[in-house]
Formats: sequence, C-alpha cells, structure tokens
Amino acid sequence: LDGTIQVEATPGVEDAVALSYQPDRSHMYVADSHDRILRISKEGEVVQQFMPAEDAPQISNIQHVAVDDALGSAYIMTDDALIHARLPGPPQ
Repeated sequence: LDGTIQVEATPGVEDAVALSYQPDRSHMYVADSHDRILRISKEGEVVQQFMPAEDAPQISNIQHVAVDDALGSAYIMTDDALIHARLPGPPQ
C-alpha cells in the first residue's frame, strides 16, 4: 500500500464497488453504490461524476468497471449487462 486518499463527493462515496486504475494515467475511476462512476485525481480530488442520462441504459448494481483514458471508453459490468460508455475527457 503506497498510501490512502480521502475523496470528497456529494453525495459521499459509500460502498465503493469497483476501481479502475492504471499507474501511468493521471486519474482513477471509482464506481459506488450510488450507481455512478467518479473520475478522481491521484490526489483524491473528484474531477468528474458520471451518471447515465434518463434515456440511456441504467448502470445499477455495478460489479466491475474498466476505463481506457486514451480512448475515452468505459466498460461497466452490472448484475445483468455489460455496457460500453463513452466518457468525455477531463476538464482543462
């Protein structure tokens, strides 16, 4: 364990269920029980929060998440689906 970070998000991060992290990238991604994916800096700052639009497939009961920053792609596995989502780049 290299260390820990405290993440500030609203609503707070409760029951993180999945993590996607690549050591050579500037962000990590955490999925939590609020059915969202958070883009977090290495310092622990929430950069962006991703939740599906009302007309998009829902991502409830997330089991795993894999994010490719370079392609802007997220693969989200839920209890009953594998969803591919395009993620915008981080704000400049």
